[in-house]
Amino acid sequence: MRGHTFPRQVRTEVMQQTLPYAATSRRGLILHDSLAFLALLGASVALFGVTLFLFNSFQAHRADLAQRWSARGRMELSRNQPEQAVSALRTALSYGSEGTDERANQLLLAQALDAAGHTDEATNYFLNLHDATPGDGSINLQLARLARRKDDEAEADNYYRAAIYGSWEGDAVIRRRQTRLELADYLIQQHQLAEARNELFTVAGNAPADVQLDLDIARKLETAGFVQDALTFYQKAATADPHARLPLELAGTAAYNLGDYAEAERLLNHALVERPAPNHTAEQQQHLEALAENARRIQQLNLTRDQPAVERADHILNASKIAQARLQSCLKTNPSSTLTSLNARWTAATAGTAGDRRTLLENAAAQDTWTNLVYTTEQDTAPPLNPVCGQPTGDDALLLRLADAAQPVSAPAPQVPAAIPDANRPSLVRRIFGAGSKTATKEQTPNGK
Repeated sequence: MRGHTFPRQVRTEVMQQTLPYAATSRRGLILHDSLAFLALLGASVALFGVTLFLFNSFQAHRADLAQRWSARGRMELSRNQPEQAVSALRTALSYGSEGTDERANQLLLAQALDAAGHTDEATNYFLNLHDATPGDGSINLQLARLARRKDDEAEADNYYRAAIYGSWEGDAVIRRRQTRLELADYLIQQHQLAEARNELFTVAGNAPADVQLDLDIARKLETAGFVQDALTFYQKAATADPHARLPLELAGTAAYNLGDYAEAERLLNHALVERPAPNHTAEQQQHLEALAENARRIQQLNLTRDQPAVERADHILNASKIAQARLQSCLKTNPSSTLTSLNARWTAATAGTAGDRRTLLENAAAQDTWTNLVYTTEQDTAPPLNPVCGQPTGDDALLLRLADAAQPVSAPAPQVPAAIPDANRPSLVRRIFGAGSKTATKEQTPNGK
């Protein structure tokens, strides 16, 4: 009915009946929304977990692939297959991520590129690594080797020295020592012998006592031409291990090459009584025995003044017989004017009493003249001056060795003034007997001129 209103009491009763229903509806709605939110949240968490799991699994798979390809690259490098190593390491880097492993793979790739002959690309890789860590000794060493291959002496020297003073993983002292030894080899190759010697002595001064290191330094010094220094280190190694045969052999050979035949004989005979290495061949044994015998025999043929006069006179007489026999044999196959003239000088020298033992004992100038004749005969009958007579052997070869070490001049004897000395050879007195022999030189020429 229009305009009709419920009494207050009726409205109150209606409101009292509808309030519980409204409250219940709100609680249900809140509960429903909460459950829906929790369901969505749970789904989101589950989806995030699945995504994270898949991402981590993918990353782990990539890392595993990177390690596998990196290991394959290392294996190919060890098998000396650098091209295959380059391919494997490129693949490893494509799966890799920023970090230590990637840097290690980049270093390996640079090494593989270098081994494969891709020098420019390898240099670029190493330069990029060098920019990141300029003090890395290993990278500087690789750059030094690349510069060495490019014949860039200045760059090679700079990088070698940067490597020596750089930082190293592992035993830095040993790595620096090895790098300095490699630098010494390079300096020897570049004929910078004094600088190489300095580097080798630096290594020796900073290293503990080590027989193998002493031998290595000695070999390098000998290669550089510092045979006396090499002998010192060979002897040091032999003293440190007196029953090791190799240091004794090398020391004895160096002493022989230096002309210290007494020391060579001692060292070589000592080596012969020690046990040889398992790989020591019969030829090496024979060579060592022959060298020791030569060292002994050459002392019996020594003609220099650093021995008693009687002994020297006997040596000269013995050597003259050997040299004259060589000359007579050579004249049969090659009667050249040079050898004929030399034979005439021998005839003049031995005429009358000029060649007896007493005369030699009393006349130092005669000793020098005969020594000169012996040496000149051995040189003039041997290649390259005389290839027809063949290479001397036995005592003739030993006398030739003494002659080449002394480098005598073919001076004319007083009785044969027509013989012309070889102006290209240095003076006998100056090279063999030293200064202070002007009187002997004067007596040796006709009329003291």
